[in-house]
Amino acid sequence: MTILVTGATGNVGRPLVDLLLAAGQPVRATSRRPETAGLPAEVDVRGGDLSQPDSVSAAFDGVERLFLLSDWDTAGLLDRAKRAGVRRVVTLSSVGAQLTDQAFWDGHREFEQVVQASGLPWTHIQPGMFTTNLLQWSEQIRAHGVVREPYAGAGADPVHPLDIADLAFEALTTEGLEGVRRPVVGPQVLTKPEMVAAIGQGIGRELRFEEISVEQFRAETSLPEFIVDAMLRLWQQMAEGTLGEFRAERGTRTVRDWAAENAEAFR
Repeated sequence: MTILVTGATGNVGRPLVDLLLAAGQPVRATSRRPETAGLPAEVDVRGGDLSQPDSVSAAFDGVERLFLLSDWDTAGLLDRAKRAGVRRVVTLSSVGAQLTDQAFWDGHREFEQVVQASGLPWTHIQPGMFTTNLLQWSEQIRAHGVVREPYAGAGADPVHPLDIADLAFEALTTEGLEGVRRPVVGPQVLTKPEMVAAIGQGIGRELRFEEISVEQFRAETSLPEFIVDAMLRLWQQMAEGTLGEFRAERGTRTVRDWAAENAEAFR
């Protein structure tokens, strides 16, 4: 049973590839530049651009199950996959897809709807905030040991990519999970200062969080305005507890664990 993993070099795809290979599963991946993909020799890497479904049609030949990210022409890819005989698709979506009144996650909801409309059996993996998102603080931590942002009380439960990969592996290799959503978050809710402290514990350095005003943040950031607007709106709702409620299982790997594994990024 060959499994095609899209995003095989990414935060979730790469550990998923390792899990599948360790279980003896034949794994295929696609890459615009197979020679630089850096995947294990056992992986069948096919050239192609997922934003152009015709260029990867041949990659679906002989594939039974597909791990699919939301970044490309979903309908086009699933059309080629279905015609090639793919029998199941496991997606990487977002826990935010459950929050129907939040425009921030419209893209993930639409992605899930397209997958469900394809007629293929599906399982949606719905992670919350990735621990890898905390890399956005790495420059501040390396330079000053301080993270400066507004909304200190914005709580989140960052999930380790390996906990996400574990669920994807299960959905790809076992029966009975068709038509199921698997939301997953980290083991505990942390405020921003608590996240910074956990990173410090993981890397063996004392760090601190400094709350600044929204105006200061806008003045200091280099991010595009529309992204800043979306982030600030999200943080405000998280701090106020008005984001909405969803159910999710909890992973076991902590922010401290993740930071220790990625300490060089913060040094």
